Amino acid sequence: MKLRLSLLFLLIIQVPVLAQEPSVLLRVDVQRPIMVFSDPMSDHIYATIQCTENSIPPVCFVQKVYPCHFYGEVFVIDEEMDYKVYEGYIEKTSCYGVLYPDIYVKNEEGASEPIVRLFSQPSKESSFTSIPIGLQNIEAIPLDIVYNEGREFSRVFFIFENEYYEGWVTRLCSQPFTTCN
Repeated sequence: MKLRLSLLFLLIIQVPVLAQEPSVLLRVDVQRPIMVFSDPMSDHIYATIQCTENSIPPVCFVQKVYPCHFYGEVFVIDEEMDYKVYEGYIEKTSCYGVLYPDIYVKNEEGASEPIVRLFSQPSKESSFTSIPIGLQNIEAIPLDIVYNEGREFSRVFFIFENEYYEGWVTRLCSQPFTTCN
């Protein structure tokens, strides 16, 4: 009995080590001050980042997901090209990504059309809605990020052509013109 409990205890301890955490790079909204919190459950602001029009838009390297916050590092480069890193919790609504097509299909004219597949679950086997996005950059706000089936899935919401969408995508990028793997 002791051996079984010891093995169970070791397995429970190892689960966080075996589970892969997200590692997503997201843009940070610069329209308002960015607040970095020291704890996801308190109102204590560790740092406030105010960007100007001439500064390079900051990015957040998400390392953990909490109900209302992402934990990670916010990278900021100011007008003088000074580089700063703020580590802590940032509100999910302060981050966004750009949807990147995950497939291309031929339209009636025979041209390739970029499609974003919006899955109902974080699985490529789940049902999905195909959204032809054309050449538009669609910004989406991430709600959750999970690692499943050997890849990251991001649960996002966005408005496209006056319709609200929410679901899981496999390609959420920090920049509109990247290969975004």
